[in-house]
Amino acid sequence: MDGALAYLLVAPSSVRKGRFGPILSRLLSRSASELVAVQSIPFDSVAAAGAAAWIGGPPPRHVDPADWTRSVARSLTPVPGGPPNIPGVLLLFRGEGAWAETIRLLGDFPGANTDDSLRGSFGELERDGDGRILFCEPVGFAAASAIAVRRDLARFADGMSAEARRTETTGKGAERTLVLVKPDNFRHGGGRPGHVADLFCRSGLALVGARLVRFSVRQALDFYGPVREALRTRLDGVAGGLAAHELAGGELGIGFGPELTRELGRVLGPVYGEQRFRNLVKFMAGREPGAVGDPVPDEPGTETTLALVFEGPDAVSRMRAVLGPTDPSKAPPGTVRREFGRTLLENAGHASDSAGNAAREIGLVQPWACDLGRWSKP
Repeated sequence: MDGALAYLLVAPSSVRKGRFGPILSRLLSRSASELVAVQSIPFDSVAAAGAAAWIGGPPPRHVDPADWTRSVARSLTPVPGGPPNIPGVLLLFRGEGAWAETIRLLGDFPGANTDDSLRGSFGELERDGDGRILFCEPVGFAAASAIAVRRDLARFADGMSAEARRTETTGKGAERTLVLVKPDNFRHGGGRPGHVADLFCRSGLALVGARLVRFSVRQALDFYGPVREALRTRLDGVAGGLAAHELAGGELGIGFGPELTRELGRVLGPVYGEQRFRNLVKFMAGREPGAVGDPVPDEPGTETTLALVFEGPDAVSRMRAVLGPTDPSKAPPGTVRREFGRTLLENAGHASDSAGNAAREIGLVQPWACDLGRWSKP
């Protein structure tokens, strides 16, 4: 792998408090490094206790090592009676000086920062009269050194399988839905993907899965396959109206009545709908499907998408309300598509429209599949 690597693990305690979006936005807007992976890292109480010995490196200045280890373990451990399955989210960056940059953006220790580092902005600290830590929100963790990054990634990857299987189990009485922060957000640069994720995280639902995805053409075809026939059969009126307008305004100067316009729509609607579908696949994968009979590429595409899984009561309908309708111009204020969408295609986000589709889409995206093993190799 080319380029130096650095990670920041957003602690489960910060994810639980809805801070993933602002943290992501801060890092993207102030880092010169490239975000190359996002990975959920689940912890149970046993895994949290073991990981506390090495996650976060040596204790910050002026902090008792035992206090620091307890604080790390507490930030990783699920809260009894609280939302289930809340993972940490690891953000992996690549670029020259990536580790030093990540350490600077993270900051030293909650309560010790007067700047706008992550720990200075989002950290919490409470001590007793003797100076011992009663409560600490460390926000996140980075590798102890630049050379420790790949070793840590291997540790995370080794511990993922059993924990990920537990995370794939939905909490009792809860529903899951898949959200996509679409490629148009990443094309703009800066912190916009984090701002979009933040709106989704404000839904009150629990974030239980996250993964950076680069859709292959085949994956995009499978993901959006259910809308293909709808586009081919429901756009007759749009296609007919557009065609009549173009022909009437062109050299032919033909006037089209309702019957002729409907006939144009009947002929052109399926063709227009198919092209809309192909544009959608290209938008997600960076490559349009080839002609009939061409092999469909399975390799990752060129466009970046952030997949998030949320859990809670009525998750599908609640997240659809946060997303807003497909047309950004018709979306209510405060919704993702109203705030960040531009067109019917570049509309910032996706959310599953039914529990059945959520299960299908989650199966296609595999948000708990671990990508870290390949990054741990020199």
